[in-house]
Amino acid sequence: MYKYVNPKNKHLKELKQYGKDLIIDIILMLPGEFDKNTRLIAQGIETNNYEEIQRGIHNIKANLRYFIDVENPLIVFYQDFENRSKEKWNEQKNTGRVKTDVDFSPDLQKAIELSREPIEDIMRFKDDFEQSGN
Repeated sequence: MYKYVNPKNKHLKELKQYGKDLIIDIILMLPGEFDKNTRLIAQGIETNNYEEIQRGIHNIKANLRYFIDVENPLIVFYQDFENRSKEKWNEQKNTGRVKTDVDFSPDLQKAIELSREPIEDIMRFKDDFEQSGN
């Protein structure tokens, strides 16, 4: 039924105990949160602030994981992106600088492209979820 959303995802199951309205609210916030976090990542890229980059990536991944399984290639991509940015952030945090800056711009563009269809899938899930008795 859905290409990305797994209605039996463990994180979604946990959310269901708090009620349908919370899930719908999270879904409705998702596109705005995605835009806010991609802007945070872009700002971090511009200023070589790897903490901002890592935080934005982590927030997007955490939001998507409510609906998409961790084994899904999209989540795997975000986990790798987060790990690489966190490596640079730790280097920056521990030494006050990084040996070699990394331009994560191509990764951000790929993240935006890869996330478009899954977010649409989550919005379709919301519509179906609202209609259902779940």
